[in-house]
Amino acid sequence: MQPAISLKPAGNGCAPPEAAGDRAGLFSTAWTRWSPVRTAGDRRGFIGKCRISVSLATVEFKPAGSGTEMVFTEQAAFLDGYDDAGSRERGTNWLLDKLGESLKRA
Repeated sequence: MQPAISLKPAGNGCAPPEAAGDRAGLFSTAWTRWSPVRTAGDRRGFIGKCRISVSLATVEFKPAGSGTEMVFTEQAAFLDGYDDAGSRERGTNWLLDKLGESLKRA
């Protein structure tokens, strides 16, 4: 049985590298979910006009007691010898912490 998959671009976010000069820029595309519990997105990182990384992220939601557990997985490739030194992970953890704080207030 072939699973039904609906994967369509749902929106784009952008910090243009041209506007950033030599600073980092990030282009991302959020994709609509293809199942009731999983969604995906991609990100392309730049410094100035130089592409430094590409990645695919999935977010999965699972029942957990009386709540929901969110599992975030990102597979990234860093290009041309660029050494991320953990900044992608720290930035993602910061964003997820902010999401958690926001949900606690809701």
